Amino acid sequence: MCYDIGMNRDPGRQQAEGSRGPNPGRDANVSATALIQKRYLSQLARGAPGRRPADDAKAAHHRDGTAVCSQSKEKQMFAYKQVFCLGLALGIAAFAATAQAQSNPTNGKTLYLANCNSCHGFPNYPLVQKASVSSVLQTAIATKVPKMNIPALTGLSAANLGDIAAYLNTMVGAGFNNYQGLWWVPAAAEDGWGINFAHQGDLIFATWYTYDSTGKAWWLTMLTTRTSATSNVYSGPVYVDTGPPFNAFVGSGTPTAVGIGTITFTDRDNGVLSYAVGAGGGNVQQIKQITRFQLNTPGSNPPVCTYGATSTSALKQASNYQDLWWAASGTESGWGINFAHQGSQIYATWYTYAPNNQPVWLAALATQTTGQQFSGQLLQVSGPRFDAYDKTQRNPPLVVGSMTLNFTNGNAGTLSYTTNGTGGLPAVTQTKTVTRFLFGPSAATLCR
Repeated sequence: MCYDIGMNRDPGRQQAEGSRGPNPGRDANVSATALIQKRYLSQLARGAPGRRPADDAKAAHHRDGTAVCSQSKEKQMFAYKQVFCLGLALGIAAFAATAQAQSNPTNGKTLYLANCNSCHGFPNYPLVQKASVSSVLQTAIATKVPKMNIPALTGLSAANLGDIAAYLNTMVGAGFNNYQGLWWVPAAAEDGWGINFAHQGDLIFATWYTYDSTGKAWWLTMLTTRTSATSNVYSGPVYVDTGPPFNAFVGSGTPTAVGIGTITFTDRDNGVLSYAVGAGGGNVQQIKQITRFQLNTPGSNPPVCTYGATSTSALKQASNYQDLWWAASGTESGWGINFAHQGSQIYATWYTYAPNNQPVWLAALATQTTGQQFSGQLLQVSGPRFDAYDKTQRNPPLVVGSMTLNFTNGNAGTLSYTTNGTGGLPAVTQTKTVTRFLFGPSAATLCR
């Protein structure tokens, strides 16, 4: 998905493989991906990224994750729950080993979602780092924070509070890492293909850029779910899409399940991709070591990403655009574009469809020009088949046009491109309005 580029590399050879586009309009019986996408499409259209309809009434009480209190009994209760959530964040000590052994983090997650998630969202890093022992939480509820002394919270037993703290502690270290970004095989051993992760909570939407049995650019997707509350393993079905041509996109992509994939992370920057896929001219089971992709140019270290932003304003203020983006409000569901943003460069991998409705991906190494504008050559790639990858057989990228990205804020921008009529693509100039694709419950991932 990525060609070896950087300080002593040739940027013209840096290619990322195309990915499968989010498609909220898909039949609910077709794939788990469709269920997630369809569920949040209406919220995206309203400018409330990733929020569920049930959260709308509560949204008015929030500003950047902090409750705004009112005088009504219902709103006071909501504010008290917010204080309780913050009380978790302000705890003093981590669980002792014996307490951890006796606690149930799975039940703790259930309790957290019932008591904290509505106001605090997915646990952020400061909260997790300061998770408390149950006795400290009990003291806070009983005496230290008067507004927490309400039946809904005093009714939580020491075991309940211990379970909540145990759940938060499962996220310390590797369990709490966010893996959003572009990944490839270490040391450029198989440069020319790669996989992008959009990581939101317990879900990872993966777009895998590679080549079919004929060497044509080919992309697949996975909507993977964390296998347990304490796991670093994410698993889900693998799909291949067909859809309307990129230059005349009407309708949506159509997914076909072709296998299953599993991502196992050994630490923040390394993992294993395993898959069983019967498509693209192959029927194969393989395991690939993967690591984060780094541009190797000054100031281009991969950013650190955190899931938990709950407000539209927080997204708008973001200055790093690393994420999966799509047509605003899901108006052209089925295609998307991943941005790996490092320093003054964005490596963009655009997964879409060729004139024959087959999946194709294009890439661009876009460099910051003025303000929040990034521009670069638009490249088409071909290479060794995915099930017998030999990087010595990959082909040089073909320049098929140019791409410009203009960001009006951290959650809105335009994708402008011109294709020159080569590579089997029509000559066209178009501009698309794009926004982040948010599918995690009530929150988003921001990178810094």
